[in-house]
Amino acid sequence: MNNNKVKNGTMDLSVISIFGAFWYIPIFTVIYITLFLIFGAEELDNLSYFSMGSNSNRIFMLVMGIIIGSSFIKWAIGLGMTRKQFYKANMYSGAVMALTLTITMVIISLIIGLLPFAGTEHINQQLEMHPGMNLLAIISMVYLAYLAGTLIGTGFYRNGWFGALGIIITIFCSAFPEAMDSVIVNAFGLPSGAGTFITVIALIFALIVMNYYFVKDIVIKI
Repeated sequence: MNNNKVKNGTMDLSVISIFGAFWYIPIFTVIYITLFLIFGAEELDNLSYFSMGSNSNRIFMLVMGIIIGSSFIKWAIGLGMTRKQFYKANMYSGAVMALTLTITMVIISLIIGLLPFAGTEHINQQLEMHPGMNLLAIISMVYLAYLAGTLIGTGFYRNGWFGALGIIITIFCSAFPEAMDSVIVNAFGLPSGAGTFITVIALIFALIVMNYYFVKDIVIKI
């Protein structure tokens, strides 16, 4: 029964995020095409659809994390879920959405790439690992943004101090991986981007734990 509630909660929260993506992706695509029509391919050749989309995805997932973390815990409790079950469903749905959103961007970028005005820049110049590892790193970055967002949302649902702490942690998580890349790469002789990937994975585990402690004893507001 408990597993069914987590499974159903994961599906429901994923549907909510997918519904948001149905608005976000077309708007982003129209903006991308409009920019090229206005400024021309030569001016924006360094902006491929996926390179722009991967950064935009992180912002979208940050926002979705804030919305779900702050607005849906009361809804989940009302459906008979425990705080721990909501926490699990939230973590799982974020991972599912990070994967789904990134793969969707890959597919659309292949179609957009056929257009004569599309940018040709590599997915991410800072990532020089195997293409599969590069993609996994980008998915992880998107998931990290979601975890940071739900930390902020849950934090503000608890009180302003926890919300402010969530914002500080988010700012740290946005800058720290890139700062650590050269340190790890030079120390272990790894390809560029490997340090970022390793740091992001470590931060994901840290934020998963933090999200649990933000939720486990949260007071549900009537």
